Amino acid sequence: MQETYQTQNTALAIALTTCGAEIPTDDSGNPAPCVHLYDRDILARLGYSGRKLEEAAQEAFDSGKKGLVVYQFVRNERLYKIIKAYDEQTNAIKKLEDGSRAPLQSSNAINISIEDAAKMICQVLHNRKGVLEAWKSVPATILIHGPQRRCTENGRKVIKGSMKAYSLGASAETRKRLGV
Repeated sequence: MQETYQTQNTALAIALTTCGAEIPTDDSGNPAPCVHLYDRDILARLGYSGRKLEEAAQEAFDSGKKGLVVYQFVRNERLYKIIKAYDEQTNAIKKLEDGSRAPLQSSNAINISIEDAAKMICQVLHNRKGVLEAWKSVPATILIHGPQRRCTENGRKVIKGSMKAYSLGASAETRKRLGV
């Protein structure tokens, strides 16, 4: 089993994809670029409250209404190098005094030709659509939250509790085993 890095940051996912970060595979060897989740709260925000969870999730998915998407990549040295560079550039952009959109050449962190900049941007834009639509290529997962409680650990607020997760296309046997 591949150890994965997960993020909800779409811009980072586009950067990781463009820079060639490895995408994990599922048990059948198919690419698993993300996990796509629905729960009662997400479905209510999408306008599907007061309905059976599975029916609402299926209708939302079929209607193209995205739940929570968590992008995943294989943890390895290349991934960490890309994330470090991404974080450094994000911080450099945040430090721009006037908040303007500076061209790549004006950043001290990047020294590339205008031609290379154009090629890079073209690749980013090409990969953007695939990342943004990756959730459509994976089975939706339904989350059922058990009892939860809020507490503080090491000065951080956390929510403790249980949940069950199963694929929208799970068999009746799997659903029975999970008690859903």
